[in-house]
Amino acid sequence: MTIPSASDVIKLVKAGLTIEAQEKIMEMRLAALEFQEENLTLKARVKELEAELHQKKSLKHDRMFYWLEGDQVPYCPHCYETEQKLIHLFSVRYLNNKNEHFQCNTCYHDFSAEPGKPFFSGINARRRHDATKKY
Repeated sequence: MTIPSASDVIKLVKAGLTIEAQEKIMEMRLAALEFQEENLTLKARVKELEAELHQKKSLKHDRMFYWLEGDQVPYCPHCYETEQKLIHLFSVRYLNNKNEHFQCNTCYHDFSAEPGKPFFSGINARRRHDATKKY
């Protein structure tokens, strides 16, 4: 779509073609509204991307997990690295076991580590199978 210029409108008015000039003015108004709508959409997208960037900057990687500042619950590294989704892990306690254990209820990875050591992971096939079962 080509947008008429003010000089086009002036030429039409000078030529006595006021209806044509009004049509061009309406085209200009419609174009201005479209630009305004596009501008609002782009501003919303910029805010979204800035929030995403801020989140990524405040994300820390420690002991294989991802942590957001001020959040005491880690995020699943598998879900974040494969799908860019921040999914909280669930802490699991086992009797007579001093290791730390976490589970992801989205990708079904289990994570274990001795206190203060990096975590290692594995897929819990039984939990994945049970989640897909229809009762």
